[in-house]
Amino acid sequence: MDIDPDPDPDKEQKADLSLCIICQEKNDEDLVEKPNSHEKTLESIKEWATYGERKYVRSRDKLSFYSLEDLKEKSSWHRSCYKNTVHSGMLKRAKERYERHLEGPNEMRRKSSITVEDSQQITRSKTIPYDKNVCFFCEGDAGYRQSLHSVLTSSAGESLRAAIEMSSNDKLRVKLSSAIDPSDAHAIDIKYHGKCWVNHVTSVLRRGKSQAPAVSTDQPVSHRASKAAAQIEFLTMVENTLRNGTILTMSNLQEGYESILEANNVENPTCTRKVLKQLIQNEIQGAEFHRPKRVNESERVTIKSTRDFAIQQSEGSIDVSDQEMKTLFDAAKFLRRSISQCKNWVFTGSFQDLNSNHLPQELYSFCRWLISGPSTDINASNKSNEIHKRAMSLAQTAVSMFLTDRQKSNTKSKVIKSSRDMPQQLAVGLALRQSIRSKEIVNMLHGFGMSVEYNRLLRIEAQIEQSVLERMNQHGGMYLPENFVKNRHVFFAIDNVDFAEDTHDGRHTLHGTAMAIYQKTDPRDTTPQIRLDSQPSQGRTLRNLPESIPELMECQEPPKTPKNPVYPNFRLYDKDELPIVVRRKEFAWMLGRSLSSLSQQETQEPEELCNATQVPVWSAYNSLIYDPLDTTRSATPPLIASPAHEWSTLLTVLKQAQNINTLVVGADRKTVVTLDLGLYQPAKRLQMARNDMDHLILRPGELHIVMAQLRTIGSYIDNSGVDMCWVESDLFGSSTVKQIIEGKHVRRGQTAHLVTLQALFSMYQEAFFQFDGECYQAISQAAKELDEACTQGKKEEIVDKNSRMMDTISSLNVLEKMTAFDKARDKRPIFKVIRADHALEHINRSMKVSGGLIGITLNPSARNKFFLIAPELARLAEEAKNMAGLSRQKKAKEHHNLSTAVLVREERNVKKLTATIERFTNPFTEESDDLFNLVTKVVVAEKVKDDLCGQSVIGRKLLETFVNERIKSDKVNVWSKMKKRKLLTWRNNGKKVRVSLKDKVVELQEDRNLFARLMMVAKSRPEIDIKEAIGQHEFSVVPRSLFANDGTMFHCSMKSALMSILEKTGESLDTSRTDDSVASSAPSTMTVSIIDGMAELQSLDKPHWVSSCEKLAKHFNDCLFHKYRESEEVRLVFDRYDLPSSLKTATRAQRQGTTDPVYYRITDSTQIAKVNMKRLLSHSNTKMELTVYLAQKSMEYAVLNGRRFVVSWACQCEATHQRTEHLQSNQEEADTKLILHALDATANGATTLEIHSPDTDVFVLSLRRYPELCRNTYFVTGTGQRRRRISLMPIFQSLGAAKAAALPAFHALSGADNTGSFSGKGKLACWKVFNRADEDVITALTNLGTTEHPDEDTIKGVEKFVCHLYQPNTSICKVNELRWSLFKKKQAQSERLPPTHGALREAILRAHYQTMVWNNDKVPNPNIPSPENYGWKKDNDEWLPVMTTTPPAPEAIIEMVKCGCVKQRCSTNRCQCRKAGLTCTELCACSDDEPCENFLQEDDSDEYIDDSDESDNSYDSASDDDEDD
Repeated sequence: MDIDPDPDPDKEQKADLSLCIICQEKNDEDLVEKPNSHEKTLESIKEWATYGERKYVRSRDKLSFYSLEDLKEKSSWHRSCYKNTVHSGMLKRAKERYERHLEGPNEMRRKSSITVEDSQQITRSKTIPYDKNVCFFCEGDAGYRQSLHSVLTSSAGESLRAAIEMSSNDKLRVKLSSAIDPSDAHAIDIKYHGKCWVNHVTSVLRRGKSQAPAVSTDQPVSHRASKAAAQIEFLTMVENTLRNGTILTMSNLQEGYESILEANNVENPTCTRKVLKQLIQNEIQGAEFHRPKRVNESERVTIKSTRDFAIQQSEGSIDVSDQEMKTLFDAAKFLRRSISQCKNWVFTGSFQDLNSNHLPQELYSFCRWLISGPSTDINASNKSNEIHKRAMSLAQTAVSMFLTDRQKSNTKSKVIKSSRDMPQQLAVGLALRQSIRSKEIVNMLHGFGMSVEYNRLLRIEAQIEQSVLERMNQHGGMYLPENFVKNRHVFFAIDNVDFAEDTHDGRHTLHGTAMAIYQKTDPRDTTPQIRLDSQPSQGRTLRNLPESIPELMECQEPPKTPKNPVYPNFRLYDKDELPIVVRRKEFAWMLGRSLSSLSQQETQEPEELCNATQVPVWSAYNSLIYDPLDTTRSATPPLIASPAHEWSTLLTVLKQAQNINTLVVGADRKTVVTLDLGLYQPAKRLQMARNDMDHLILRPGELHIVMAQLRTIGSYIDNSGVDMCWVESDLFGSSTVKQIIEGKHVRRGQTAHLVTLQALFSMYQEAFFQFDGECYQAISQAAKELDEACTQGKKEEIVDKNSRMMDTISSLNVLEKMTAFDKARDKRPIFKVIRADHALEHINRSMKVSGGLIGITLNPSARNKFFLIAPELARLAEEAKNMAGLSRQKKAKEHHNLSTAVLVREERNVKKLTATIERFTNPFTEESDDLFNLVTKVVVAEKVKDDLCGQSVIGRKLLETFVNERIKSDKVNVWSKMKKRKLLTWRNNGKKVRVSLKDKVVELQEDRNLFARLMMVAKSRPEIDIKEAIGQHEFSVVPRSLFANDGTMFHCSMKSALMSILEKTGESLDTSRTDDSVASSAPSTMTVSIIDGMAELQSLDKPHWVSSCEKLAKHFNDCLFHKYRESEEVRLVFDRYDLPSSLKTATRAQRQGTTDPVYYRITDSTQIAKVNMKRLLSHSNTKMELTVYLAQKSMEYAVLNGRRFVVSWACQCEATHQRTEHLQSNQEEADTKLILHALDATANGATTLEIHSPDTDVFVLSLRRYPELCRNTYFVTGTGQRRRRISLMPIFQSLGAAKAAALPAFHALSGADNTGSFSGKGKLACWKVFNRADEDVITALTNLGTTEHPDEDTIKGVEKFVCHLYQPNTSICKVNELRWSLFKKKQAQSERLPPTHGALREAILRAHYQTMVWNNDKVPNPNIPSPENYGWKKDNDEWLPVMTTTPPAPEAIIEMVKCGCVKQRCSTNRCQCRKAGLTCTELCACSDDEPCENFLQEDDSDEYIDDSDESDNSYDSASDDDEDD
């Protein structure tokens, strides 16, 4: 019968939402504030309850009375409870335990035969007619080795119900009937002995299966036939498999037999293992069954004969019968007969013409069987291509090593030569000959049967040579590839190719000229192949080889200023004429990437943000929305054995291109030739000087244009702060940044600028949409649709969504609005495509020889032969690599950047760079008109600003002047000298120093290349000790390890990382027991909150109704006292702003940026309705008055509301409940005042301290003073979801007293506001060194700031720390010695070298002074000396850091670093630069308007760093430059 419920049954069952909803207990651990994972927590609780965890069952039941909205609004939990509840690993293990417990004894073996709905809801019991504490079957109690188990799953309950029904046990049936659902045994708490379960459930179910009625004979004939066919098929397959030596398991056999029954349409395709075992024993002779050692494994099946054979073979004692050996002998005779009957393969120009006439099919099949064995799988193997390649290799080796009967019987010759060539051996030999040209290696591989002999290669080369000459003779001395189609357009590329020949003195290396011919392909075209004589010549060389192929034409040097043609109708292309469609496509991509990434950041976890958008990178995106470019074939005529810059060579190769073009497309078609910038100028000069070259269209190569543009962009942004952000964000190392700036890394340069473009555009579009937010929703929706289309990967859909994005941009006039927002910005990224000259660079590389050539220059015949056949050898070597699976010429199915790895990497780099730039400033939200460095905030001079901002206009005017005077008219010859217009760039903002020498004063300006220039001068002066000079001098104007180019210190932008590091340090300690004991022993508790007042004010939002300072004060106090309502006492601490000049001033100015500060007089009626908080707090006088005003208003508010309150501002302090004379302090920063108040609150009985500040400095000082504070001291920082309450005790215990005492000095030295940091050495790298530092270093850091000046031992200890920072685990303890060691081993320069001792000493003094200030944090009115003798100097009431006390370089070097030539333009050896073998630079007096004659000649061989073979992640980090970071 039903029992009446209590009047209020839910009162005791409901959860108390004021406690943790998981454990429902109260302890010292605080509840999580504003939790946001209620759904996940509730799902985890329900899952735990499903697995029978009683604690979670109670929690689930108690929480079932509340809705999800109530829980989100009112509930919270302990952090530790949350971690244990949602831990996926613990849930997985609980599930496994739960399932194992429910299996019951031997239940796992048969659970697959019974399917029960696991999701069936467990019901409650109707009655309880039996004792739940005894066994359900025997009603016995638990005893020794007879423990009682519970039924916990619905599958076990279903098994119990089925067994009882099959056994017809009425007693058990009555007991089970007490459950509402007979299969729900869990509801009535059934317990059982394991043995009883086996007897009453497992055995009954097994008997039921084995005693199933057999198929009657009166079944249809078709059914019996199907079953008989299935049995025959199954037994045949099993017997063959067993006799092949394979061991089978009963589980696999049962599964296979049932699948065969089902395939033969048997009505009931099931069979027990017992029946199957009997079938195999009856039908397969010799079948044996082996019981496994493990319980959960099935029996194994073998055949005795095959098993014995396997044992004998494993023991090495197998006996081979004479019959088997005879079989092998017969097979060998058969294969030899097949080989001898085959035709010899003859090389005719390709390795792909091998067929069954040359290689017997019987041999190939035998090799394939030998490698892979006979196939037992009906399905095709996915390794068939690899097996085929190996079988062909083995078969070709066998044929090449085959000896004829005549060779065997020849006793006169001891040398047995191979009688048959095969493609594999010839391909290996030619590839080695082309790459390393080593006779010894080729003959060694020939001895192993892997290559043909070296003399055979020479004969092949002679054949190729003869073929090329015959082909040239057929076309009148011109080379025309046979696969090129006539009457189809061709174009050419010309470049110099040099070979590093091994000469005795290293000079006179071999140079040549290469020309590539290109033509579009057609699917019906034939593959490239040379034709060789099928009867090869026995000679190894050709005797009548011409001296030069082709013969060089005589050519005199053309005049320096040839008459140039005039084009009166020529006009420049205006940027406004750029099709608007092109600009919309560019903006569609950028807006699609940035907006889709921004929209998904709102819904993703932080670790998933790197893959927030699916819009591909620029080049991959263009491959999706544009049709693919037509592919071209390329061929290379014989090289010309002469440098390309010689006039005769240049004329010859241009004429050769003209003749080939005439032969292919006719004389009326222009000849298009691409050259690099070094050859374009002389070729154009030659064309203008001659009358027979008007048909040529000469064009500079795209690759070299891109390289020139990269150099231009690099010089434009060098020292602007963008380059420093690349290093700070770990995108590139300092050396790679230098190469990118100089335009020597093409791919990395494009990557760097594209990533920078996207990072800046993401900030730009954010500022733009704040300016004009009308079109944001429409563009965001279009970007979301484009992102979804890119996720699906359908090209048609992507093109459609791209068009929709462009239409949206057009309809909303986005481009016009952006132009109105900022006319000076132009977003046109560089689109990367491999052009003709780039392809020729790869062709040139394929013809070069590793290790150098030997003797080519001294042997004209060998040289001519090499240049004649080098292109064909390179093609054959590529074909050989393709045979081996190593070819680079693999056809990609899609663009190489259409991969998740590339997308994730670029998205991660964009976000890293964006975060780095925003840490310093957002250039699009700055209100100042000044132009400043992104990192150092140094404002450039007006002249530099005018040139930087007006470079486009200036360049346009100069180009128009050039066109009007030299192209549209002959007013000035195009070859006449031009005046150099030196635009001022960021480099001109570099730091300048004056060095006094004996008889003059030299002014040096910091430049990225100054180190290399000074080093070149040093090497030219043998009397200078390079080791001493490198160790003692920076070789730069500023110490680049500590200062930026403009002389400002490297401020540590990531000093907050130290807080995260220290948090992780204390996570391993469990202090809950200690906290509980302290809390229980304390008679009363008092929580005191100590607050950084200015940080609180800066984080305050400013509603629209705050229109005056009076309302601002009311809003501030309402928020303040509501936020800290749980604290018994509140202390508010403000900084001092009444000091006229202090070190803090520079830091505050840098944080403020370049916005001009505005001074507001603070009164009740001051109107600030349209003034944001940043603008209001921009002036120091405003902050000084505002802190006084808010302090007074807060005191009035506290008195009125009866709150315990202390407020400190300037040198004053007031309180509502105590005297404050001892708290009136002249300390400048709130950092030290907060510690002073924390110590005072501890002395006045505070049991819990909460220090609220976002500053890492305060956190470090709190840790150092923790032994003097109360045990329950917490540091509260962060906002919103990142707000955290950090306990100091576990961190202090993990560090230890010694390291905690040294922590402030470590923080000051590694990067604080007033001390700077080391270039490229972040907090994590410094912490690793500090964490493993020895006692000397820790003692030195502890002593820093404790005396008036640091002693020598302290300086030595800190110097040792710096040495370990730049070279971990080094035994060097002096920076001067380490500088030389790093320079000698790694050729490190500037930023990668540690500072000199002179620069480091000043840095140590600055850290010493800062630590001295921090060490006086508990002294209300400390007597701090002036910073003047501690690494600082005063200049115009401003404190500037002392960079170093040593000159940049020795005087002898500085004297030669620049020349003073004015009249002679550096044309004679009187020029100091020319005399020293240096080119003049901008430092020299000759760098004015007139061009200097001692300039740097462009060298194309050095300016291009080919990184095409590097992996895609080669640019993703700075690991190639920085070891520690």
